[in-house]
Amino acid sequence: HVVPDGKGAVFGAFEEAASVDPSFAPALDELAAACESAGDHARLAQTIERQLQHEGSSHDRLTLVRRLAELYEGPAADDQRAAGALARWAELDLVSPEPLRRLRRRQERSERPPELLKTLDALAEREPEESARIEAVVAAAVIAFERFGDAAGAFARLSPLVAAAEPTADAALVKVARASERESELYDLLERADRY
Repeated sequence: HVVPDGKGAVFGAFEEAASVDPSFAPALDELAAACESAGDHARLAQTIERQLQHEGSSHDRLTLVRRLAELYEGPAADDQRAAGALARWAELDLVSPEPLRRLRRRQERSERPPELLKTLDALAEREPEESARIEAVVAAAVIAFERFGDAAGAFARLSPLVAAAEPTADAALVKVARASERESELYDLLERADRY
């Protein structure tokens, strides 16, 4: 087992082996283990990136990407790479809402409406609880309408929620309908849902 003592020489040896034969997975595995043991998070993240480039890697790609996201969100902090790792995690795991939730928080802080809208639409499909799905739909509709002036997109997102009679969704739908002269469409929806 590799120990931190003389880690510069150890890292150099493993990196040299990996550069001579980039497909030599054992060298990357040992380099990752050495980085983990030494607490060298930046180099560990770089090594995991290299492991992910190897199609024949024995490692589960989802496990690697989750670890990469943890590193970029934490000890090897890098906002852009963290967002990229979370997006890759969401692509590999089509069930868990966790990477999308974390991506959403990051995008809300960084004021990135286009990416946030895409994330919210994905969360609206993936959240296990109906209340969370509705919240994501309403948030996406509000952004579409207020940030992009897309009344049609906002109305299309909200109209399926009429039957749920959820106050926040109703309020957003009424606002969009009035601002975009879609009151008649709203009344039709309410009537079909026996809410008129």
